[in-house]
Amino acid sequence: MSHWLRLALLLAAFLSSLPAHGVESPPSEPAEEQTLVAPGDLIAASAGAGTLNRVEPATLRQTVLVDDHPVRSIALTPDGDLITAINGLIARVDLETAEVTPIRSGSFAAGNVEQVVVGPTGRIFMIRSYPDDLWEMDPETGDAHPLFEDVDCEVSCSRTRLSALALLPDGRFLVALAGNFASDGGFLVALDPETGTSEVVSAHGLLDSPSSIVPESADSFLVADLDTRAIIRVSLPDGAQSLVAQGDKLETPHRIALGGNGRIYVSQLGAALVEIDPETGVQRVLAPSRPSLRAIAVVPGEPAPPACDNGIDDDADGKTDFPSDPGCTGSHDGTEEPPCDDGLDNDRDGLVDYPDDPGCEGPLPWFDEGPQCSDGIDNDGDGLFDHPEDPECLAPHDNTESWRPAYGQPPEKKPTCGLLGVEVLPAALALAWRRRGSGHARSARIG
Repeated sequence: MSHWLRLALLLAAFLSSLPAHGVESPPSEPAEEQTLVAPGDLIAASAGAGTLNRVEPATLRQTVLVDDHPVRSIALTPDGDLITAINGLIARVDLETAEVTPIRSGSFAAGNVEQVVVGPTGRIFMIRSYPDDLWEMDPETGDAHPLFEDVDCEVSCSRTRLSALALLPDGRFLVALAGNFASDGGFLVALDPETGTSEVVSAHGLLDSPSSIVPESADSFLVADLDTRAIIRVSLPDGAQSLVAQGDKLETPHRIALGGNGRIYVSQLGAALVEIDPETGVQRVLAPSRPSLRAIAVVPGEPAPPACDNGIDDDADGKTDFPSDPGCTGSHDGTEEPPCDDGLDNDRDGLVDYPDDPGCEGPLPWFDEGPQCSDGIDNDGDGLFDHPEDPECLAPHDNTESWRPAYGQPPEKKPTCGLLGVEVLPAALALAWRRRGSGHARSARIG
């Protein structure tokens, strides 16, 4: 960066910090009522940190909802509460107050509840590994009884283990059995609670160590597989398998959740939380690998559009949405504020904004916390992510996915803001003075 450019930006940042004089601020509006979660948010359980977290897909912001709650599995109830399974405890979490109410505790759960699901009437169903059984529980009293015992023996008592559970539209249970050895493969088995009978729905193929099942439609399910690092679509009733996504950011896929927009969310063991486009299979990292998010659920309802695609001038700078607002890095961006002044850890390095993030050289719009071409985000909305997949990325450190060099212009001279050297001084000072005198207060964000 040239000496003149650096000087201009430092001066602009200084002017922005000065108090405004002779400018009447508009009367402050009453603060919007804050809620703990909103439609489309993810609820994620961090086993390592022992917390229940809210994850906002648009902004990638994480907020702790419940502390000291190291759950293994979570499931939403029809009335919007959360059922959690912890070592020795089945509990209900009120997502409006974050209050935790025990349903049943003691030796029943004793550390081996693999997964809980909630039926349409609110009844709780759970699978336990070792001894591989399926139980039903009354959500009010905590009374429980086994529906199926030794489920692994439906295929092979010694060579498979019970690993996942889902409910079929016809009232049967669909369970996953993971092979104990590489040669055993995986199975999906339907269990009928009325007759006590079982039926293998799909086996082997892409299934090796299935870890999660979620219904996608009346006649298809999505399955996560740990060993094949894949998300698999299984059709009913024929059990046909097709690949949705595999590898790349999928390292140890553990649990799946579906958003109202059809997006697939995958939590992993010791790896990042990933969002997948069900049509293209394109993957995006939503949260880093540490702490590991073991279980996830999606708050039902239609999520609000992100700030950079909602038709509103959220930061009152006279520019609306991507690509008009320079604070937007893409239409998916959850804030119109400049990346180095938006209160978010955009590059997920644990450091936020200028001056704390060393990737930020200032708080103005053309500064970013991290290069777009290695941030795991489709910044220009063309379905291609980062270098080398996105052809508009010249290198991993390139800070734009949407710029193509003009004919004859060397890539090493690619501009990042269109102004270089001393000619940026008037624009920087004007922007700083306008922001200083606007009297605009940044809107509060939950969390």
